[in-house]
Amino acid sequence: MVNIRYATIAVIAAIVCFVGASERGRATPGQRFVIGVESGTSLGAVVAGIDHIGLDASRLDDLHALEVTAAPSARTTIASVAGVRYVEPVVAVQSA
Repeated sequence: MVNIRYATIAVIAAIVCFVGASERGRATPGQRFVIGVESGTSLGAVVAGIDHIGLDASRLDDLHALEVTAAPSARTTIASVAGVRYVEPVVAVQSA
């Protein structure tokens, strides 16, 4: 009976190690941000500034904003691009 218990614990430990190793092997996607653009600035100008710092931005024309995925630490760098009004993380919202 004790051997079955140890075998079960060993199998569970192996599964946990396997799952943990596979999670570490994946690239972290980063944080999604919405970038508000000042009303007098064209989206194209801010996209060029975002491109200059090495990020790809998606246009949200109806909101006069952009969306970008980057490391959370890049928020300050993004905010320093000329024409950026705000940089806010995208969060999931659930209804009750």
